[in-house]
Amino acid sequence: MFGIINPPNAYMQPSSASMMMPSLAGQYPSVQAAMSYTSNITANQSSAASWGMNMDMSGMPNWAQQYAATNILYTRAFLAANPETVSNDGAVDLSPLAGTATMFPTDVAAAMSNNADNSTGSYGYGSPATSSTPSSASASASAVGGSSKSSSSGAGALSSPRVAVALVAVAAAFFAL
Repeated sequence: MFGIINPPNAYMQPSSASMMMPSLAGQYPSVQAAMSYTSNITANQSSAASWGMNMDMSGMPNWAQQYAATNILYTRAFLAANPETVSNDGAVDLSPLAGTATMFPTDVAAAMSNNADNSTGSYGYGSPATSSTPSSASASASAVGGSSKSSSSGAGALSSPRVAVALVAVAAAFFAL
């Protein structure tokens, strides 16, 4: 099953995601970290880097805007990690993932909250608390779930043994009910 919500378009308006992102990054460390990570992973992929920039955030409650921003940035990172899913004109097609390993980028916000009390002051990327950029692809892949497979994008592969174990556990729980 698949569902999608198409938000209103706010091209170059103050309420668009692209115009609000810097302000949200200044207010929320998780958005700032996600922006840094996403700009690194989408550096050479303009279609992925611009995904969602015209989404209108004016109708969203203030408390939800940071979550919308991090989800937009995560989607950009996903598209960059799986470049076969986005065309030059920005159209997204997930069907090419049927025959290849799906790459999942690091959830920077979750990594930050999991490691916020780390005594070394890092967010799980080997960088100091004042910096939010990943230091290497292997550090990013370990934050995904310990997958030994990684790419230059820092994403972990769906073919990770931990993913398979998790899927089997979910199926077993489903049939136990």
